[in-house]
Amino acid sequence: MMCQDMQSDFRTPFPRALVMTVVVVAAAAVGGWLGFGLRKLVDGNDTPSAVATVPTTDRATSTSTPTTPVPRSSTPTRPDPGPKSGAAKVRFVVKKATYVPATSESGARRNRARLAVALSVRNRSSKPYRLPAVRLRLGSISVRRDPQADKAAGPLTQPIPPGSSAVGELRFETAGELTTALAARTSVKLVIDGRRVAAKITK
Repeated sequence: MMCQDMQSDFRTPFPRALVMTVVVVAAAAVGGWLGFGLRKLVDGNDTPSAVATVPTTDRATSTSTPTTPVPRSSTPTRPDPGPKSGAAKVRFVVKKATYVPATSESGARRNRARLAVALSVRNRSSKPYRLPAVRLRLGSISVRRDPQADKAAGPLTQPIPPGSSAVGELRFETAGELTTALAARTSVKLVIDGRRVAAKITK
């Protein structure tokens, strides 16, 4: 009798609710693993695209050109001003340019020299013409006429009447390195009223 009761206990089926719970848990586990696998697959396909965009940004940054300030010249040369009104009808001719080194002891010590330029000015305009400041151009350096040599310049310091000519001597004083540069030249240029007039040097 006792054996029959025990056999009946082992033959008793599991409750239906318990069986359904086990099935749901198993299905959820399987679904979770499948979802994780799909996400890995999708992420694996998207990774190359994301990585490919990173070097593009780096290349754009590395190829940017830095702005380098352009250095300025230490001895800028200003352009000569254009001729004044009526100066186009005035003719300038250098008759002679003589280089004269200093002969005194103090002048030789300072390496002084003089360039005497005999200049002829012909006024072909209808108005009187006054000679402006004349400069001797040595590279980027301009040397003005000696203001104490007006007597040698003579008529060039006065207005030149229309249709008339004037001849005078313009003197330029140099010292030091300017004299060295002048002594090494065979010709120079004078800047007169916006124009450059060549002068061959006689030594």
